[in-house]
Parts: sequence; C-alpha cells; structure tokens
Amino acid sequence: MAVSSRRGDKGEAPTRRAVVSALRFPLALYATVAVGLFVVVRYSVDHLPFAATPAHGFPDHRWFEGWTKWDTGWYYSIANDGYTYSGPGSQSPVAFFPAYPFVTRVANRVFPGDALHAGVVVSLLAGVVAVVVFHRWATAAFGARVGRWATALLVLYPFSFYLFGAVYSDALFLCAVLSAFVLLEKDHPVLAGLVGAVATAARPVGLALTFALVIRTIELRGLFGAYGRPRRLFAPSGEPASPASSAPSWRPKLRDLGVLLSVGGLAAYCALLAYRFGEPFAFAKVASAPGWNRTVDLPTILKDDFFAYFENPALTAIQGGLALQAFVTLASLALLPVIVRRLGWGYAAYVAVVVGVPAASSSHFIGMGRYVLVAFPCFAVVADLVAGRKTRRIVLPVVVTAASAVGLAFMTSFFARWYFLS
Repeated sequence: MAVSSRRGDKGEAPTRRAVVSALRFPLALYATVAVGLFVVVRYSVDHLPFAATPAHGFPDHRWFEGWTKWDTGWYYSIANDGYTYSGPGSQSPVAFFPAYPFVTRVANRVFPGDALHAGVVVSLLAGVVAVVVFHRWATAAFGARVGRWATALLVLYPFSFYLFGAVYSDALFLCAVLSAFVLLEKDHPVLAGLVGAVATAARPVGLALTFALVIRTIELRGLFGAYGRPRRLFAPSGEPASPASSAPSWRPKLRDLGVLLSVGGLAAYCALLAYRFGEPFAFAKVASAPGWNRTVDLPTILKDDFFAYFENPALTAIQGGLALQAFVTLASLALLPVIVRRLGWGYAAYVAVVVGVPAASSSHFIGMGRYVLVAFPCFAVVADLVAGRKTRRIVLPVVVTAASAVGLAFMTSFFARWYFLS
C-alpha cells in the first residue's frame, strides 16, 4: 500500500506542475494588463478632459469611477431595484438581460458595499476566468505557441477593457460561452447546455451559442461527413485530444440533446417578463427606442449614419472609434471561411451570428467592438495566421499585438471619460 501511495504522489506532482505551468502565462498576462489599465483609467479620470456628457452620479472612487459609464447605469438600477417596463418604443431596463445584474446583486450581498464596486469585481473575476479558459482552448486547437499569441491578442484587443472591470455583461457572457464550448469538446453536452444557459440569460445574442452548440455537436458526431471538421479539441479526460482519440463517433447520443438546455436562460427571462409585465419579448419591443435605434432596414444595412459621421473631414475620437469598430466587424466576418477550415462549422456559425446579427441592426457600428470581443475564434485564427507554423517570424505578431495594445490604451481612456464609442 505504501508503494502504491508513493507512486500516486509521484504521478500527481507532474500534473500539478502542468496545471501551474498552464495557468502561469494567462494569469500573469491578465494581471499585468489589468494593472496597466487601472493606471490608465485613474490618470484619465484625474487629468484628461471629459466628453460633454452628464455623469450618472456614481460613487466618487477614483480607481473605480472610470469603469462605470453608459449602460452601467441600467445594470446598476436592475441590481438595486429590479426591472421596470414603460412600454414598447421607450428605453427600459428590460433591454438588459438578467444574468449579470443578478450575479452583481449576489456579489454585493457577499461583499457589502455599493453595487457598482461589486459589478467591477464580478467583471474582473469573469474576465480572468474567460482568459484562462480561452488560453486552454486555443492551446488545444492550435498548440502552445499560437495559444499564447491568441491569448495576447484577446487580452490586448482595443475593446478588451470590458474584461477588466467595466460594469457590463460582456466578461460574464464570454466566460459562459467559452466554458460551454470546452465542456462540449470534452463530451459533456448536458453540462455545456447548463453553462450555456448563463450566456443566453446574459445577452440577447446568446442564442448564437445554442445554434453553434447544436452544429458543433452534429459535427463532432461526424454527421457532416466530408464537409465537417470532426476533430474534437479535448479528450473526455480534459487533456488536448490526439488525432486518434478525437475521431467522431458517427452516431448521435440521447444526451447530445443536453446542449438545448442552453435555451433555458432566455426562456427563464421570457417567463419572468411575461409574469411581471405580460410581455415575454419586452426586451425586443424596446430595441427601437430613440437613442438605441436597433432596427433592420435598408438605411441601417447600408450604414447611412456611419458615413454621416465622416462628412466632417477633421478626424475626431468618435470617427476613429467608429472606423476601428467597422474594421474589426468586417475583418471578423471575412475570417469565416478560415474559421470553417481550421475550427469547423460550429465555431463559424457562432461568429457569424454573434457578429452578424448586431452588425445588421447597427447603423453606425457603435457597440460592435464589444460584440467582436466575444467572437473568440477570430483571435485564435488571427494568431495562427500571424504566428503559426508557416509564419515563425516574431516581427509580425509583435507588431500586431503592440498596435492592438496602443488601441486598447486609447479606447480605455476614452471610455473612462464618457466618450460614446462602444
């Protein structure tokens, strides 16, 4: 028995070291960038001019103040007072899904204080988990080198400040989406569906995850035949899958229906709205309210409002932010054929819906920086293109990452000073 115990101890030590080694890079990177962004926020709030926009009157905490702008006010009111609904066509809290304000309210009970501070903490915790899970997923998909560069691109993306404390739902949404995909890759469809329900309860576009999980499940079962990419990224043990262990099973299983549980988050919210206001789809009926203007018509599709911003030839922060969001939106959609070839139809379907749907309803690309942030396969594919086996030179990925980091510093500063960019 003693010999067996010693062997077990020896066998566990490398595993623990491997876990620590796998966590070291994403945690160190996240912590470094987080410190830098908090310094940027503090300096911006203290020393740089604000946009001519009234503040919400949030607590005057200089390290936190820059993270509580724009839609934060809605999440704050929901976390404190719950939902109200003033009818179709007018702005109302029902437009904001409940997962994030609910978690913020729970966090505020655990850590008494202001709900805004709790929201910053929730965003930070969800952000760090999302980065760690993404690093593991990208490493399994493309190898250690590309996994590190992909993580750097995600963390230093110009709109990744939503993962570092901004009181918005994006960090929690991305954390849930990544976890659901990883669980499915490990052949746990029921757990993937349950975690996915958090995503559909966090954002209206969360159904993109359900759609993608269904397609990925079909793909992993080999039902797409020669047109699919059935390689599973993880073995059920949690380790990256080898080519032999990742072959498709060629037959569906009853438990595969578990991915449909991901609809539960949206269904629960609709049930709440029906019970409280008699309007199960109240969140959709307020999307076209003045100031939000989320509609799908020809002027919106043609982006008339976007081009109107550029009638003035003088370059402004708003113009720069809109141009950047237009670029990342079009670039992410242009990557869809590459995502299909390198990751499969399920991941491409997710990107197409999570980016394409909000892009179709935005007349000026405002907000698209956040939506591209959660299109995580794009970052892995770009990293593979600039730093993969066929591109071993270090210059290109360094230049791309450095340029992205500069953009992140600027976008974080603008957000902290009430510029409406995303």
